[in-house]
Amino acid sequence: MSIRPATHHACVLLLLFAVGATLSAQVTTGTALRWAPDPAYLPFAGRTLNWDDKVRLSLIASGVAQDRIASYENRLRSVLAQARAATAGLTPAETADQLLQFLHRGTFRAYNFYQTRIDVLLDTGVFNCVSSAVVYNLLAEALGLSTGAVSTPDHAFSTVKIGNRLIDVETTTPLGFDPGTRREFHNAFGTLTGFAYVPPGNYAQRTTIDDRQLIGLIIQNRMTEDQRRGDSTTPVALAWDLSALEGMPAAKRLLYLSYSNYLVGMNNAREYAQGLAVIQRLEATVGRNAQTDTLAATFAQNLIIERMSAGDYPGARAAVKEWAVRTDRSAAQWLSLILKSESEAIYGTKGWAATLTWLDRQRDVPESELAAVRLSVTLQEAQQRMQGGNWEAGYQFLKSLPAGMQAQPEFVKMHEVLVYNLSVGYHNRFADFMNQGRITEGAAVLKVGLTRFPDSRMLKQDQAQLDRYLQAHH
Repeated sequence: MSIRPATHHACVLLLLFAVGATLSAQVTTGTALRWAPDPAYLPFAGRTLNWDDKVRLSLIASGVAQDRIASYENRLRSVLAQARAATAGLTPAETADQLLQFLHRGTFRAYNFYQTRIDVLLDTGVFNCVSSAVVYNLLAEALGLSTGAVSTPDHAFSTVKIGNRLIDVETTTPLGFDPGTRREFHNAFGTLTGFAYVPPGNYAQRTTIDDRQLIGLIIQNRMTEDQRRGDSTTPVALAWDLSALEGMPAAKRLLYLSYSNYLVGMNNAREYAQGLAVIQRLEATVGRNAQTDTLAATFAQNLIIERMSAGDYPGARAAVKEWAVRTDRSAAQWLSLILKSESEAIYGTKGWAATLTWLDRQRDVPESELAAVRLSVTLQEAQQRMQGGNWEAGYQFLKSLPAGMQAQPEFVKMHEVLVYNLSVGYHNRFADFMNQGRITEGAAVLKVGLTRFPDSRMLKQDQAQLDRYLQAHH
């Protein structure tokens, strides 16, 4: 399973995740994992937002502590008072344009791709497309304009409705009012921000978003930044907050994905049992879906394999009992793998006879499984005894096995090979004696070989050759 980290897409930063068996490294913070939204969001759930609500939510979304929110609200009202004076007596279109230029003369001082927080913008003047669009819309609304927002795959910007016309406002530049009509905007915008303006006609790239979603982009950008720094705990908390703010399916999907990314670190730390506990709680809290099924399968499989590899066979069987149902193998298949692994471990330390004795004591395993493992370790033992071409040791071991095991196809084939190899040995010794003229000794060797392997065609042919030789010399 792999999980890839969040990726910046120009000014609007979206979180992208994936789950797999191989997981990329993540670093988590010491903060406790969150299982509910920040209570600060709860008073705003399920109701239409007024201007004060939007101001407060934008500051909460920025991570401003409760005891400092009032001071930033007052600072924003102070900027509003100055903006009202700067646009007094203007038409709505002139107000929308002059408001943007007013902000860039003082409040908006420097563009930074990553700076999405409203408090930081008010403190330092540093902004990106999201923070500048939020502040612009708040002030424009307070000045009586009808505002909106648009997101694209790599950007976000404001809109104002003037009469029957919806006008884009690229808030990252003072030239951004109605950008499609301004040549100087196009000459400067890409250099300033690094991304392209999406004109109104390109509806496939443009998505209209409401006030909650625009403020939600602050949270999404913070999630991406935390993840970029290697923090996978804080984005979980922020995903809860986003879900409470927006209350939309997309936010819920992001909640699942943030937990998935957090679980990357647990997987890399081999905290499989703990990860499964997180998955269980996630499913109990938010619900089970295909993503949690994939996570559970990955962690359950890793837990079983880890315990099996460590020689903790009782623990592996306990994990199978609890978690096999969430994997792509049946409990019976897992238990078969564990049986084979444990028998291999016993064979490696105590030998073949002890392994068969242990297998005979297994009471809760189907006989067919036991027979398969007996066959496997016995074949392994036979191969071990035949190392270095010691065919006689292999043959003697084979003949010592119970008749039922000797009748297994694998051992029947092994018997044929061993008989042939041993017959070759008698044939070669016979041929050496004959070539040396030591006929009596050759005949004695051949007699022993035929006594042991009377059906060997090779030795029968040797006997016929010997008989012809003896006839010719008597």
